[in-house]
Amino acid sequence: YRGSGFIDDTRAFLSIPARHDMARRSDAAFLARLVGEGRLSQAMAERVIVDLTDSQPRKVFKL
Repeated sequence: YRGSGFIDDTRAFLSIPARHDMARRSDAAFLARLVGEGRLSQAMAERVIVDLTDSQPRKVFKL
């Protein structure tokens, strides 16, 4: 997988928290479905969600 975090602009500043929340919920729901289907272990899903929401954005944006 590849991701750099949730890219957003400031024209819609007030809706940024809602869109971030929705993106994270969508990612989590997708991973949960894969775990439920037995296609991904829970441990791997936990690593992926941390990478998507923390590790990759820090790396890409040099935070």
